Amino acid sequence: MKKGFFAYSSYPSSCGQAIEIAISEINKSEDYYIKSWTSMSVNGRLISLEILKEIEDADFFCADITGINDNVLFEMGYALAKNKPMFIVFDTSMIESYRRYNELNLLTDLGYNDYQNSSSIIEGFYKFASSRYFDEGLYDTIIKRFAKSTERKALLYLKSKYLTDSTKIVSNTIRDKRIPVTIDDAQEVKVQPLSWYIEEISSVQAILCEFMATSRSGFEIQNSKSAFIAGIGHGLNLDILMICEEPYNTPIDYREILQKYSNPQKCENIISPFVNKISDNIIEILTTKNILAKKSKIRTEFQNIRFGDFIAENEIEDLYEYFIETLFYSQLLNNNVNIVVGRKGAGKSATLYYLKDKYSRDKKNIICVIKPLNFEIDGLVSLIEQINGEYEKNFLVEAIWKFLVISEIAKKVFENISNKPKPAVTRQQEEFRSYINSNKELYFDDISTRLENCIDKIKEKIGNGLSQNEYKAKITEALHLDTVYSLKQYFANVIDKDETIIVLIDNLDKSWKKDNKISIIGRIIFGLINSVERIVGDIFIIKQKHKNLKFNLTLFLRSDIYSNIIQHAPEPDKINPIWLRWNDYEVFFRIIEERFSVINNKDSSDLWHKYLADEVNGEKIKDFIISRVLPRPRDIIYFFKTALSTAIVRGHEKVTPDDFIKAYKEYSTWVFSSLIVENGITFKQMEDFMYGFAGSKQIITFDEILNFLSEAKIDSKDLNYVERFIDHLVSLSILGRETNIDNFEFEFEFDLDRKNKVLNSRLQNRRFKIHPVLYPYLDIVE
Repeated sequence: MKKGFFAYSSYPSSCGQAIEIAISEINKSEDYYIKSWTSMSVNGRLISLEILKEIEDADFFCADITGINDNVLFEMGYALAKNKPMFIVFDTSMIESYRRYNELNLLTDLGYNDYQNSSSIIEGFYKFASSRYFDEGLYDTIIKRFAKSTERKALLYLKSKYLTDSTKIVSNTIRDKRIPVTIDDAQEVKVQPLSWYIEEISSVQAILCEFMATSRSGFEIQNSKSAFIAGIGHGLNLDILMICEEPYNTPIDYREILQKYSNPQKCENIISPFVNKISDNIIEILTTKNILAKKSKIRTEFQNIRFGDFIAENEIEDLYEYFIETLFYSQLLNNNVNIVVGRKGAGKSATLYYLKDKYSRDKKNIICVIKPLNFEIDGLVSLIEQINGEYEKNFLVEAIWKFLVISEIAKKVFENISNKPKPAVTRQQEEFRSYINSNKELYFDDISTRLENCIDKIKEKIGNGLSQNEYKAKITEALHLDTVYSLKQYFANVIDKDETIIVLIDNLDKSWKKDNKISIIGRIIFGLINSVERIVGDIFIIKQKHKNLKFNLTLFLRSDIYSNIIQHAPEPDKINPIWLRWNDYEVFFRIIEERFSVINNKDSSDLWHKYLADEVNGEKIKDFIISRVLPRPRDIIYFFKTALSTAIVRGHEKVTPDDFIKAYKEYSTWVFSSLIVENGITFKQMEDFMYGFAGSKQIITFDEILNFLSEAKIDSKDLNYVERFIDHLVSLSILGRETNIDNFEFEFEFDLDRKNKVLNSRLQNRRFKIHPVLYPYLDIVE
């Protein structure tokens, strides 16, 4: 007789009743005996270790994912790691459960049996019991196929999308201990594909799961994801830390594992021992494969194919090798000042890392990367709110940027000199090193710490009733701006001829989100743009002594942020941004071709001729992809990785048309979530509005948009507001405007829509088309 364990949620109660009836009927046979959690209470309490032991001892595992319960997901992850054959059921008629299942987008590779009654469960179970899957654990069919045995890291960190003071402590603790970490940042992507998590889990020895308090919006998806991944890690005997801000009602299964905190200090007390342990054993961790990597399956040639990561931060070391240079890169290298503008996922961070790597290959270059974390920007916002007067605010912002950039250059010059052999160091360079050593508090800390210190010192110095001259003097004193003059004199003497100073600035969009002080953040960013010319002027003082000295400052901005702040610029025509666009589809496909060729050491033509179906439903494969994928590097990489992992899970040696169709459905879910994230600060009811599209036609009229707005409780009477809302939908590529009868144009940047808007307004019946990327997720009628 084979034993099984059935995990399910107590809600909805009708599901539990159907499951218990099914268990009772199945247990009447002499072949199977299934136990559920309801039979395991001890004096009215459930013992988590007993439940996990029951799963481990079982021959197979059953689970109902209706309700998307964190307890059940933890048990599923644990059973997956313990290589248990899995029978999964799901009552898809439960609307909210089905919506959360699609949004979670993590369990699709596991499959499920749809049911609404006990008979369906019984019938599905016997089909499962008679199939080959009854003797195969998903560890072999899923985990081993995606586990990798190289590229060791120490920690996988599932990071909350809210950067609270406690999250700041977690991030700083990991950073300060220099722990090699892969970060699953929910602010960037809510949920990664299951194959991604398996790959990353196989390369680490520890997992840190940051759950969210149930009082915070969006906690369900973050906590469900964290519970499932923690279950896998726990089943693999990895070091697991599960933390959560209160309030959170901890599920039974990990009540003894998850640690809750009520303030940042308690969070630090929890996180520090965990990170210190990793740091103390870092050499052993990085040189020893974990249990998953040791058992990684021998792969076929097809299963070994890789496309890299769609998050640039996760492939910094390899990105240079397969980065695609387009025409605008020559501009970046030749201009003194660049403002690079692009949508989320368009390749801004990838460009920064590429430039950093490219410049780093020449030892004459001085490279400064400034990427403030959003909690430092939040601190600056708080400071500006306390200051009265436009002049004072502008002076403060520009002064802070000037100090940060110049001090960062000084730090890098110091590091370059310190790395020289002693005989190669000149007298002036030695004097400069002594000067920096005598002012360690200004230059030795990383830029995040320096920004925090600046803010603290300014708060101490400024007060009410100061004249402009007094105010400037206080700010100058607080930021040590008098030292900037000294630094410039030193620079002229210590920077070698033919050197280039490169400053790369990113991450300024991290605080650009709902309910934040948008106008002030815009001021901070515009203050940087204004201060750039002055910084360049300071650097050109050095060039008077070094004719061959070059200076390059590049600022990376999200296009919606740029569009917002440029409206308030006094002379917007003087700002000439470089736009990151991928409207040349041959170049766009080169992104994936170059990755395929370099990472897998194969000819790029093999990708299309050997490993991919030629067409899908009669449509050539490139046409199928380009009509359904938004033209951003992140999107095409995600789509290809999903198609590949789908084919591998199904045991294919080529991506088939059905694999592409399934990948399209998963990609559609992912895009919906990413568009909500990209939507960011505008139109709070955007998500409700977009769900209004569900089941609608591809083409909708202006009047239908008004109805959708009303249903989402968005003001549809203010036509100016409605037009701005439609502009926003178009800018996100959610809608395309009809520019001629039955001809719809989608825009993928924020500066190209003016002509299409005029053409659309001239049509008698204004119509719009929903982008095909959303059809599967929203069940749009094709």
